[in-house]
Amino acid sequence: MRIALLSDIHGNAVALDSVLRALDSEGPVDSVVCLGDAAATGPRPREVLSALRSRGALCVMGNTDEWLLDPRPEAEGHPVKAIEEIELWDANRLDGPDREFLSAFEPTVRVEMGEGRSLLAFHGSPTSNTEWLDSAASAELLDEKLSGAGGATIMAGGHSHRQILRRHRGSILMNPGSVGLPYDRDPSTGRLYVPPWSEYALVTAEGAGLEVSFRRVPVDVGDLRASIASSGMPRADEFPGVWARYIELMLEEGRLS
Repeated sequence: MRIALLSDIHGNAVALDSVLRALDSEGPVDSVVCLGDAAATGPRPREVLSALRSRGALCVMGNTDEWLLDPRPEAEGHPVKAIEEIELWDANRLDGPDREFLSAFEPTVRVEMGEGRSLLAFHGSPTSNTEWLDSAASAELLDEKLSGAGGATIMAGGHSHRQILRRHRGSILMNPGSVGLPYDRDPSTGRLYVPPWSEYALVTAEGAGLEVSFRRVPVDVGDLRASIASSGMPRADEFPGVWARYIELMLEEGRLS
């Protein structure tokens, strides 16, 4: 069995297409599992949902997916107002079938892999789509956060946009990173930026064997710029910088690691 794990696509259809092409080039997968935050914050929310729907993807409800179904601007203003403007625009783009598909996303998704093994997919943690799991977290903290994992062999979450792989109590905890909005820090300037690649992971269970493989594929920056420019989204000219400022703020507030 081969399972493709995608997370945090954030309305970036160009990046998602790059990932799907890479998957197709390697042969079929048995399941595509999206760990949430599929459509919000990017230029092509409908196209991303359509691609996931056409692949029969099993989708987890991320915090921004939930918000798109019931958008509520923050009373005191979003910490980066441009992000809220983009996400409101995304919400207004969705039609009835889009919302129906989005509302069917589940808090968690479990995939049986044979030989008594299972994969539990969630967004932040098994009980919350706004928590994040730090690769350096103590075993005791992970015991608390993963109490709803039900003994899964692999526990896969997203939300932080950072790839993670570690052992915990005989299970594997992982995060495939972000398809649509990964981030990195320039070592020469210390500034965050959106790199020209997409991140995802493959889990392969064959016989008694189990393999976890992290992948990174290039994204055509010209195609992405054209997608943003022609989308009609607000703040199109400043979008990558806006996203980097938002992530920097989340890091400063301890809401990401």
